[in-house]
Amino acid sequence: MDRIAFITDLHLLEKNVEKKGVDTLQNWKAVLNDVKAKNIGKIIFGGDFGEKDALEIILMMPVILRSN
Repeated sequence: MDRIAFITDLHLLEKNVEKKGVDTLQNWKAVLNDVKAKNIGKIIFGGDFGEKDALEIILMMPVILRSN
């Protein structure tokens, strides 16, 4: 049985969040490391990805998870 992660509210690259001192890209990397460490088989995204450019970062996720 696959383990499932439910991820929401990434807010990647949103300036108003970054102005408050939140490093959304670093948080995303931490999530990916956790997903990999816990051998998660499926991911469900609940929304609030972030700015338009965030989609490109999210779509790179399979490549990142397959790497060392």
